[in-house]
Amino acid sequence: MIIQIRNSFRRWLRSAFYSFYEILLRKGRAGRETNQYFPVCHGKNYFYEPLINSNEDRVFFSKYYQDGTQNPLAIEFSKYRSETLAGKLIPAGTPYRHALKSPSAIPFSVSLRGREKVDVLGNYTVEIDFNGETYSLRNLVGDRFYYLPVKQAGVVGFNCSHDLVIGDPLVFGQEKRNKKKLVVLLDIDSVPMEIFSYMDREKDLPNITKFFSAGMQFNNCHAMSDWTRPSVPTIVSGRHVLRHGLFAPLDQTPIGQGYPVLSEQFQKHGYLTFLSTPFWGTAPAHGYTKGFDRMLYKRHLSLEDTLNAAYENIRAFPERDQYLQLGIVEFHNHVNFVPDISAQVDLPLDGHDYLYQRRGPLRSEDASQRARAIEELKRIDFYLGHFFRFVEDRFSDDEYLIVLFADHGVRYLRDTPHLLTTDLTHVPFYLKGGGINAGVSDEFVETCDIAPTILELAGLPPLEDIDGRLPETFGGQQAKTEIISESYYPGRQYNATVKDNEYELFITSEGLVDSTGQFEMGTPEITLYRFGDYSCDIALENEKIVVRLYEVLENRLDQVKRRGSGGMSGKM
Repeated sequence: MIIQIRNSFRRWLRSAFYSFYEILLRKGRAGRETNQYFPVCHGKNYFYEPLINSNEDRVFFSKYYQDGTQNPLAIEFSKYRSETLAGKLIPAGTPYRHALKSPSAIPFSVSLRGREKVDVLGNYTVEIDFNGETYSLRNLVGDRFYYLPVKQAGVVGFNCSHDLVIGDPLVFGQEKRNKKKLVVLLDIDSVPMEIFSYMDREKDLPNITKFFSAGMQFNNCHAMSDWTRPSVPTIVSGRHVLRHGLFAPLDQTPIGQGYPVLSEQFQKHGYLTFLSTPFWGTAPAHGYTKGFDRMLYKRHLSLEDTLNAAYENIRAFPERDQYLQLGIVEFHNHVNFVPDISAQVDLPLDGHDYLYQRRGPLRSEDASQRARAIEELKRIDFYLGHFFRFVEDRFSDDEYLIVLFADHGVRYLRDTPHLLTTDLTHVPFYLKGGGINAGVSDEFVETCDIAPTILELAGLPPLEDIDGRLPETFGGQQAKTEIISESYYPGRQYNATVKDNEYELFITSEGLVDSTGQFEMGTPEITLYRFGDYSCDIALENEKIVVRLYEVLENRLDQVKRRGSGGMSGKM
């Protein structure tokens, strides 16, 4: 009895201290870029509270994913991998019955709360009834999803003395086959094409080079925005930044508010959809639950963890057509504070100079960071090589579509005179799969063109009312002669560049961008350079070229206004 009282008191004390700590944690995050701390953000802890994005009618629940460490007293939730699924909460002791129409895996989790929150390991039991048989599932761990494999239709009953989360069933079979059995998007954060000029691609990136040499490589793709928050929504929606409206760091508007995104289109056509993301700008609380059956998130989730999760998803549902969206962050950030040993030992000595440069538009050349980024890209190539071989071993060329791209570039490769030089805008866009002829295209492509290209090659209907279009390389309209990149960041000047095959025009507004994307152009700062050569501003002696390219920007902004931008527009 004394031991029981002592243990009860310890549990109460731990719970009280933990609750106090969680309150401090929430207050400490108030007013900051809170989604990067998912699942503790918006004044909530989504491990214990449902996530409801305003643009969806589904309710989502987040639990630990695979991490074996039990919940310590002073926990930092964002350091754990989370798995987020749509489902419903069943109160403790309430019997729940689900009529299963097809063989499926039913996700469920013992959902802890109150003083139990610090006791995620325990002898939790769930009673299952199916086809007249009762099963006791004992010694379950709390706050993790289990997948109950039910191999035939029928009514499945659940009962537990604790709260249960029952996820939407994941069907094993494919009702109607699509053109592509596997579609994978590989988003390598921050990789600019310019990094390749510092590398021997055949030697340093043998796997990426070999794999996509049998596919289509676009050498002239440019990001429409300068960082992840606005760039990824443009890629997955095909919309201009002012038409999806996601560019302000503190804005909590979810993606897909009134418009469709790629994952929805694939889910609508029967794909099992899976997202693994290390970017706080694409965390579930930013609305990246839309169109996904499963989501894994951890800020700086490692490439190895992402690819392992992709392997498991493919192996678990071999009969399903699958759409996988995989984020890779190692080129941009070291996920464990320092590079892995394979990268460290190949660095020059000054590559271990970790002096931090301020973020934002004022970055300059940093040879040390460039050297580390190159070694990280080599590591990425190594692991992607295994993934490519895995895909080729399991699928025929006609069955898969693999797409590699970056959402933007970087600013530390060299000193450049403007925010939106090619170092930041010029990104890879490579595709391989059945129906894609091997080749290299110099056609101008913008990142809003990625979504319509993927859907066309996958044989799915296009998204409606988008700004992107199918490149001429794949049978689309006449190729673009100019491309535009812009930077909308509240409290900073509006920046834009218009590029054609010969010139790059840079525009910096007089006024600052506000939270809705409006700004006063005023008398802008104008510079003109030869494409890729920033040694000399040639604007004064090329007035006609300046006027022509500036009109391209004006026409683009006018077009965005006409198509509807939710009140966000530049005042020219």
